[in-house]
Amino acid sequence: MPRRLFSLLSLPHVLSPARLLAPILALAFLIFEALGPFSLSASAAPQILRFGDYHLTHERISPGLWRFQISADPPDPSSPWAPSTMLAASSEWTFPPQNPVEARMQLTGADSANPAIVIRENVDNGPDEMIFTIGAYAPDGQLAGITFFGDRYTHVVGLGADFRFSAVNINHLGHVVMPGGPFGSLLEKDVREQTSGVQVPICYVMGPEKSSAAIFVNETRPLMWDFASTPWFVGPTGPLGPKRSIDFFVLMGPDLPSLRRILMSLVGRPPLPPKSVFGPWVLADEKPSYQNWTDFFEALGALKGDFQSISVMLPSQPGNPPLTEAAAAGVELLVTESPYIPANSDFFSDLDKRGFLARQGGPRGPSLKLNYRGTISGLIDYTNPAAAASWHSLNRSSLLT
Repeated sequence: MPRRLFSLLSLPHVLSPARLLAPILALAFLIFEALGPFSLSASAAPQILRFGDYHLTHERISPGLWRFQISADPPDPSSPWAPSTMLAASSEWTFPPQNPVEARMQLTGADSANPAIVIRENVDNGPDEMIFTIGAYAPDGQLAGITFFGDRYTHVVGLGADFRFSAVNINHLGHVVMPGGPFGSLLEKDVREQTSGVQVPICYVMGPEKSSAAIFVNETRPLMWDFASTPWFVGPTGPLGPKRSIDFFVLMGPDLPSLRRILMSLVGRPPLPPKSVFGPWVLADEKPSYQNWTDFFEALGALKGDFQSISVMLPSQPGNPPLTEAAAAGVELLVTESPYIPANSDFFSDLDKRGFLARQGGPRGPSLKLNYRGTISGLIDYTNPAAAASWHSLNRSSLLT
């Protein structure tokens, strides 16, 4: 520190603390007025504010990433974020440095009945463009989720679907995505058509000139996404957890792959298994070209090389499995589980007589027959517990042993 400045700060009779703080406070007031109502883009640590009847915790993590939490109960100032298994440790977050999108946040109507978070993006020092307007959703006075909307967006993708710009073939705009279906969610296209898919709690939005953003909801419970109304809505289908809060991120970037990289930084990447657990496997043909199983396995054993083992997946109906020959060659066997039963096998007629095969036209109809790998086959009716138990106990368990 320069000697003159040090002497001024250390001599109260020359410059008192009040006189020193006055110009600083005046400058802060001018900056606050210039930024508009509750401009919060400069916050570097979690901040807790009143948000209508609720509490808003917010944090700017990087130029293109904000974290928010809206809660009914006051959060603990020492630990404002509700824990979640969705996220990696924050110390492991590394974000792509290229093409950062600078954005700022405003809070409007903080003490009103309908407060809103407004996120704006600054492009090339021009006028700000709105990314999202976000509000609390509480139709019955109980916090149930959030509403969000962006005027410039024409496509909503993600939620488990292919996110690449060149491969987007699903636009959720105008649709409602509900939990359900065999893979986690049910997309209601209209009253006559529904499609099912995996639900991942992040939606990507796109507009003209590939303008893009995303909302990632840090929630493990099934979510409802409503893009059929304005504003859009997302929230758990059941009640909020003990802390009665909803935690979410707003992601910004020049394109969808950059948003994806930010998401992977948040949730982390699971470690790969060690190389030692991997090894080659071979699918054995119904009729090997070798004269016998011994020659077949000896040829495979010679291919092991540096691998600790080599596995062979046998046909679904191998007859008497060549256990001795495989063991002698140091080759492991994999036995496939398949519902297909060849019509010419010894098992087909017995299973058909017991009613253990899938049928056409109801339980009294003929057994369903399909062409599977060039062979006419039936299907074990695994919806019938007796069929599954019988097939396993009478046939599969001895083969597996």
